[in-house]
Amino acid sequence: MGDMDRRDFLLAALSGLGGLGLAGCADGPGVLGALGRRADLVDVPAQKICANVRTRKNIFCLSASSPDVVSYCTAVAVMKARPASDPTSWQAQRAIHGIFGTPPTSIYNQCQHGTAFFLSWHRMYLYWFERIVRAASGDSNFALPYWGYSPTGARNLPAPFRVPAANTNPLYDATRNFSSNNGDPMHPSLVDPGVALGETAFYDFQDELESTPHSAVHTPGVDGNMGMVPTAALDPIFYLHHAQIDRLWGVWLAQGNAYTNPTDAPWLTTVFQFYNESGAVVNMTGAQIVNTANQLCYQYASPSCAVVSDTDVEASQIFRLDARSAAVAGSIGSRAPRAAPFTVAEEQVSLALGGTPVTVSVPIPAATRDELRAFADAGAGNRFSLLLEDVMLARDPVLYYEVYVNLPDAKGVQYTSPQYVGNLTLFGLTMPNAHEMHAGHVRRLNLLRVYAYQRSRGEWKDDAVQVTFVPRGGSENDDPARLVAGVQATIGRITLQLR
Repeated sequence: MGDMDRRDFLLAALSGLGGLGLAGCADGPGVLGALGRRADLVDVPAQKICANVRTRKNIFCLSASSPDVVSYCTAVAVMKARPASDPTSWQAQRAIHGIFGTPPTSIYNQCQHGTAFFLSWHRMYLYWFERIVRAASGDSNFALPYWGYSPTGARNLPAPFRVPAANTNPLYDATRNFSSNNGDPMHPSLVDPGVALGETAFYDFQDELESTPHSAVHTPGVDGNMGMVPTAALDPIFYLHHAQIDRLWGVWLAQGNAYTNPTDAPWLTTVFQFYNESGAVVNMTGAQIVNTANQLCYQYASPSCAVVSDTDVEASQIFRLDARSAAVAGSIGSRAPRAAPFTVAEEQVSLALGGTPVTVSVPIPAATRDELRAFADAGAGNRFSLLLEDVMLARDPVLYYEVYVNLPDAKGVQYTSPQYVGNLTLFGLTMPNAHEMHAGHVRRLNLLRVYAYQRSRGEWKDDAVQVTFVPRGGSENDDPARLVAGVQATIGRITLQLR
């Protein structure tokens, strides 16, 4: 079928669509972008100056009739109507991220999770997706909105994605959990980026951001299609969620000169492939995406719906260290890392995590206590880590776990506590290249903030560390004990490590 024949066919098909029709798009234009595909590779210049820098806005600052929302709604309907063999179709774009089986297109299962390229790859993916949406909607000014959830503000699924319901709204996904499509707010610790933004090294920041809010919003925040890598990009909210993650990368960089992107050759030069709006295969590398305004021609508007800037202080409820604790943390954090990691303690635990809090004690051997004591003063290394190892799923995850160290009492605890160190999220365990949902997983949490606080107050005990896991559902209204009566996941080993 030729390009014009296919275009005419799809226009005719769109006019008769029910669930994928444009009725829910607030008078959006029914314009289809070019569907021709070429076999050649197109490289993007490493540097360019953009004449038109588009602004990605907070979806909570927009309404269902805002041009960017109307255009996105229109494009989603158009792309869903295209055959899966078309590189610009909804199915083909989903397959780039992840898919079960083998699709008719050549680029699939490329998502980078748990690798050095998590942030850079997803930035590239969104860039080409945004261009395809622009062509499919006929709106040359379209900029992908971001889902500006906040622990102190709006953190529910935006109204354009849940009302009206499935038969009239292309942005609706019926597989989401009830709370999402009901408009219930997600739990604040699920969306709070404070732990990630507190990291000073890029890869540590990236690891934390991938856990929270990235993985936590996937599941249990939204769940359904969003809950597994092979189906996540089927939900239209997926792309706005990743735009928020991309924005937070800019927020982290804007904190000061010490916050910098990697400069190693693999991160800068590794080539990834995508499709452009014409269906042609394109190459892209990390060196081509480090400056969004100059290289990719977009910027982010403030979450407050006012100033165009990525220098805002991001909302967070993470406990702020007092001056004495901050001095200890700052002194340690300013040192160089160790030449090799030093294991302070290692405990086989076979710990079962379910719908109620659980605490495990990790003894610190006498042989390593002196090294840990020295770490607080003039010892080697700049990071104290808690490693949760051999994490295995026993069922599809509907909970995540707030992790606390030396917590006096888990009853009624909130993540604003000074004993909070971060979250254990389980989205990554559903990756298709990780042996489905039964593969072991390692989660590394930074103990430095909690360690500095407790050490400066004389509360830290060198003989053992108590680690507490508090389950949370996607919505702050969820009762974890009702959601999971048995075991959701297990942890095989807990390690304390200096590096």
